[in-house]
Amino acid sequence: RAPFMTCHIGLVAASPRINITSQRGARNISFRQTRVGIQHSGRSQGNITLSELGKKVNSSWRFYRKMHWMASAAGRADLLNTHQDYKGLPVVSAARNMRTTIYAREYTSGLIKIMSQTLGQEDEFGVPDVGEQLELRPGNWFGNYARAVTQVLLSSRFHPQSVGIQAEVRSEVPISSGLASSAALEVAFASLLNRVFSLGLSRREIAEASYKAEREVMGIPCGRLDQYGSALGGLTIIENRPPYHTEVLKGKGLFFVVVDSGIRHATSSIHPV
Repeated sequence: RAPFMTCHIGLVAASPRINITSQRGARNISFRQTRVGIQHSGRSQGNITLSELGKKVNSSWRFYRKMHWMASAAGRADLLNTHQDYKGLPVVSAARNMRTTIYAREYTSGLIKIMSQTLGQEDEFGVPDVGEQLELRPGNWFGNYARAVTQVLLSSRFHPQSVGIQAEVRSEVPISSGLASSAALEVAFASLLNRVFSLGLSRREIAEASYKAEREVMGIPCGRLDQYGSALGGLTIIENRPPYHTEVLKGKGLFFVVVDSGIRHATSSIHPV
């Protein structure tokens, strides 16, 4: 559950910073018509009035106070052997301090609805029976990642059909920037299903399921770097030949700076040589 929510706002024209905290049971918040500038995940969301902001905060609070589950996963930076994992070579992953978080609550029986706050898109599909194939939507549709993970985790094992999930995705991981935004979504959603359906999966099993979702179901030529790096966290060596050994390294006291080159790419556009 999400017991509280904190919103940090920087006022325009170098005015003092305001911290707004809404706790369980708090009443609606009202604001004067002063205009503020809002930023989320490093991108400007434009100027709105404090009254409009208050409505957003109250609306979000009404949503989050009804949440039953939460799952998150980290983005990652690749430290060694970029794009060599699908060739079977070892790679080193460093988890980022930016995460993709999914909040979820109960929904209509047998349906999964997932919304992306970052992209402003939503998808809905049925909980599959054992052996049932979920249909993917055309193009680079964000909902296909959730569909593929659901396919891998639920179509191969018995699970309650009466469960329904409404989920909202909020991500700090930049999209198409080589920081495993899609893997963070897959791992977070797999972790959510693991909890909701009591599947009892380990972090490594979640990583492998997420890898199969992207590679086998979606047909994207990825290796295990992204999914394993996101699921296992830390500074990790990932062997990409059976038995796919992993080792978490001691990285205490190490600091890495990741610079955005501005060049956008997707794993689906990269093919093994």
